[in-house]
Amino acid sequence: MKHTLGPWKYSSDLSAIVFIDVQQHKIKVIADFGKIEHHTENARLIAAAPDLLEACKNLMASYEDLHPTLFEDENLEFSPEIMMARQAIAKATKGDT
Repeated sequence: MKHTLGPWKYSSDLSAIVFIDVQQHKIKVIADFGKIEHHTENARLIAAAPDLLEACKNLMASYEDLHPTLFEDENLEFSPEIMMARQAIAKATKGDT
C-alpha cells in the first residue's frame, strides 16, 4: 500500500491534515481543507484514518487467530460488524492486505 504513513494530525492553523517528518524536519500537507464546510470535523476523521485502518486490521487478525479456519468456508455468514471491518479494510487498501 502506498500512502503517507501516519501519524497524521489536523492543524487548525493551516486548515489542513499534516504529517510531521521528524527525521527530515519537514511538515507535509496531506490534505488542505481551506474554507470547506465542516472542514474541522472532516479533517479530524481523515487524520484518524491510518489509526482506524490499523485497528481494523489488528482486530481482524486477532479474530482470525482465534478462529483460524473460519474464513475458509465461503458459505458462512459473518456478523455485520465483521463484514463492515473487512469491507473497510478492502476499501482503504483496494483489496491489498
